[in-house]
Amino acid sequence: MFPPTLATGAWNGQIAMIGQAAKATTCNPTNLSPAYTQYRLVENLTMPFMFHGSKTTLRVRVIISEHYNGSSKASAKMLVRFYFAEGWGKVKYERWDKNGTPSRDLTGECPSTAPWDSAPAFAGAVMTDCRTWTNIINGEPGTWAYSSYGWTWP
Repeated sequence: MFPPTLATGAWNGQIAMIGQAAKATTCNPTNLSPAYTQYRLVENLTMPFMFHGSKTTLRVRVIISEHYNGSSKASAKMLVRFYFAEGWGKVKYERWDKNGTPSRDLTGECPSTAPWDSAPAFAGAVMTDCRTWTNIINGEPGTWAYSSYGWTWP
């Protein structure tokens, strides 16, 4: 998803060779495909949070990771984008497909995180799925837990 150290304010990227197999022992290296992955550290991104139904925004340090299904952004037909917030972990997931159709109405589940909520750099990109995990409830004493119910951000 990203290396252990990142510079602030610039995209870094590399081509990963990936594949799928039912078991690690059945992975065939000749069946791997190139997947361009880029990532960046963003200082103080404003993210919407909800604590026990109370809506607010927090400014958090975020790493954004984008994983494309091709050797370049321009050749991709699909992208998954992850947001990792310092102290919170993975807080948002987006899937973008070329000429795709959203899996459901995403407006309630995918509050804006401008300017990163824009379409990726391939023609016809449509957000087809999104999950935001910043609806927080109390967990064990002294801890927080993610809520299992939906966002309903206005």
